[in-house]
Amino acid sequence: MRYIYEEPKELIERIVDYSISIKKEGILSIDDKIEKEPNQFLKILLYQLSENISPDRLKRYKRFIKYYTEELKCSKKKKYKIKKQLKMTYHSIKLIQEEEPSHQIKEALYMFYPKIYTI
Repeated sequence: MRYIYEEPKELIERIVDYSISIKKEGILSIDDKIEKEPNQFLKILLYQLSENISPDRLKRYKRFIKYYTEELKCSKKKKYKIKKQLKMTYHSIKLIQEEEPSHQIKEALYMFYPKIYTI
């Protein structure tokens, strides 16, 4: 899997949109959106969520973040940014799985990027 860093605000907005759709229409409502998701890591986690992944199995992806970022061949700064974004994505799926309200998910995700934090 090749991960491409993207603007945090755009990623957070998409994640919040997914959580709203899941709350209103159920997990199956995002199946079509998953296919079109450009972020591969988010796509994998959303697919796992739609397959009703257990919380214990979801923890495997947390370990994946550590090993994946260690293997990246790029600057430390870029590794840090990618790792931060992967952690945020993982955290968001965990919150969606725990059925947290969308506004709380948005607040939690913006805590990863306090400089762009707006509600």
